[in-house]
Amino acid sequence: MVFHPKPITLSPRGHRLATGPASTMRAMFEQIMLDQYDPDKNPDGIPPEPSRPTNSATARHMNKHFHPHMPITERELLIANGVGPTCEMLGFCLFDPGEGLLMGRPIYQSFEEGFGTRAGVRAVWVGFPERVDQFAPECVGVYEEALRKAQEEGVVVRALLLCNPHNPLGRCYPKETIVALMRFCAMYGLHLVADEVYAVSVYEEEATFTSVISFDCSEYIAPQYVHVMYGLSKDFAAGGLRVGCLYTVNQELWMAMSAITMFVWSGAVDGIVATEILEDEEWLEGFFAESKKTLKSRFKLTKQLLRERDVGWYEGSCAGFFLWADFSRYLSSVGKEDFETEMRLFEKFVKSKVVIIPGGMLRCEEPGWFRIMFAQDGRILREGMKRVFQTLDELTESPAR
Repeated sequence: MVFHPKPITLSPRGHRLATGPASTMRAMFEQIMLDQYDPDKNPDGIPPEPSRPTNSATARHMNKHFHPHMPITERELLIANGVGPTCEMLGFCLFDPGEGLLMGRPIYQSFEEGFGTRAGVRAVWVGFPERVDQFAPECVGVYEEALRKAQEEGVVVRALLLCNPHNPLGRCYPKETIVALMRFCAMYGLHLVADEVYAVSVYEEEATFTSVISFDCSEYIAPQYVHVMYGLSKDFAAGGLRVGCLYTVNQELWMAMSAITMFVWSGAVDGIVATEILEDEEWLEGFFAESKKTLKSRFKLTKQLLRERDVGWYEGSCAGFFLWADFSRYLSSVGKEDFETEMRLFEKFVKSKVVIIPGGMLRCEEPGWFRIMFAQDGRILREGMKRVFQTLDELTESPAR
C-alpha cells in the first residue's frame, strides 16, 4: 500500500476516528491481508482471508481510464454503497460540524446534502462573475475571495470540492486549472476532493478528461491532500448498483473512513455483479464506445430542439448526461424574474409530466436556468422536450397577471 502519511491531516473528529478501536482492528486486519499464505511466494503466511475482487477490479478499471501517475492498488481504495455515502464519510472524517467546504456554483444538488445532512459540513458557495471562467486558472481568485469571506465569518474551511467532469455544466477541467487549484489548496492547507464519476462519459472527440491523479501533483500539493471519488452509477448507467469508492494515499484518512465503512458497505450481490462487469474488459470497450456515441447523438438532438425554439444553452459541454439550458426569458410569463418564479415554472413542467431540474436547486446564481438530462431513448427525449415547449407555449399564450 503506497501511503504518504502526515500526522493529523484530518479534523479533530476525523483524527479520533483514525485512532479509535475500530481503526486499530482494521489496521490489524490489513496486516493479516499483507501476510496471506501462498504455497510458493509465502509458505509461512497466514491462511487466506476472503479476497477483495471488487477492489481489485475497480483498481484495474481506474488504472486504465484515469491514467494515474502511480498505479492504483486495491488497498488504496475504500468501497462503499455509492458516492453519496462516500461524501458523507468524508464529511465525518475531514470536517468537524460547522466547518466549511468550498463548492463552485452551480453544482450537483446532492453534494450539499451528502456532506451536510448528518456530518454537519457547511457549504461555502463560490459564485463566478461573468468575466471569470470557472474552468480557467483565474478561477482561483474567486475561490480565494470566498475563503477569505468565510474566515471573516468565523468558518473553518477544510476542503475544496471539484466536480470533474462537471455536473451540470458538462465541462472538463484542464490540467492548468487543476494545478492552480492544487496550489491554492496547498497554500491554505485545504484538501482537494475530486468527484470524477463521469470520467468515461466524455463524448466529444476533441475533449480530454484529466484526473487529479493523472500527473505527479507533489510539486503543487502534498498527495495526501488529494482524494478521488468514483462509482458505477454514471459511466455504467447503473444507478441501482450500489458501488462507489474513494481513492486516497492518506493513511490517516483511510484509517478514519475504515472505522465507519461498516455502516455503508456495498452488498455482496452488488459487489459480485460489479466485479463481473468490471472484469469483462472486452465487453466494456464496446459498451463505452456505444455510450459515447449515444451521448453525443442525444446531446446534438437536444441542442437542435432548443435551437428550433431559440432557447440558449451553456456552451462547451463535452461530458456527462446534462445540458444547461436558459429558459429565463419565460419567467416573466409566470411572475417576477426570480427563483420563486423559477420554482413555479418547474412546478408547471411537473404538472405537464416532464422533469427538468431548476437551477436554484443546483445553487445557480441566476434564475431561469434548467438542467436537461438528455441521456434517454431518443423517443423519450423528443416527447419530454415536446412537453417542455407545450408548457412554455401555454405560458406565453396566457401570461401571468
